[in-house]
Amino acid sequence: MIISAMLHPVFLGLLIAVAADPALMAPRGGGPLTSWLFIIGLANLLAGYSAMTALAGRTLPLRGLSRIEPALIGLPVYWLLMSVATYRAFFQLLFRPHYWAKTTHFGFPNGSARPYRRRRRGRKRGGARAAESFGLSQAEGAAAEAG
Repeated sequence: MIISAMLHPVFLGLLIAVAADPALMAPRGGGPLTSWLFIIGLANLLAGYSAMTALAGRTLPLRGLSRIEPALIGLPVYWLLMSVATYRAFFQLLFRPHYWAKTTHFGFPNGSARPYRRRRRGRKRGGARAAESFGLSQAEGAAAEAG
């Protein structure tokens, strides 16, 4: 999956180059093997797009999501964005292995994992709730929470 995401822009670039200048298909010093590898690579790319589009086109209506079928046109752009993310992650792994690029999401303040909720008055705190679940009294739970 990772290698596929990294090679996708290469094959897509080849497809665009051939569409712009079909003379690129003619063997130039590479012989017929070069042409065949080029054709196989392009067929693989088109088969991947076709298979994904057919799969999504068949399963979206089953899930009641037929309204988003037009978004399948953007599949090549989505795959390019996955390639960008793959290269970014690869270079971060090489040059900044301990860096964590956190993404802030709606409803999650400061990139925390839990959504922000206001605490209600009179509600038991986590330690007291946990103490009750283990059969301890509130005083024992508070003592365990304090120290």
